[in-house]
Amino acid sequence: MSASCDNCYGVCSDNAVIKLAPGKHFQFNSDCRKGCGVRAIACSCGAIKMVHEENQAL
Repeated sequence: MSASCDNCYGVCSDNAVIKLAPGKHFQFNSDCRKGCGVRAIACSCGAIKMVHEENQAL
């Protein structure tokens, strides 16, 4: 998933971004994310979008 600009990898303090092999880009670990939106804000190429999740535990 995602493009290869590295912005999301650099700004995520939750280690939710996994850098894959060259040409494979990145993968997100959903178990580590907290929904703060910092990766989406940092994404300069528009590959990351925030989406509201229904039935999210509070």
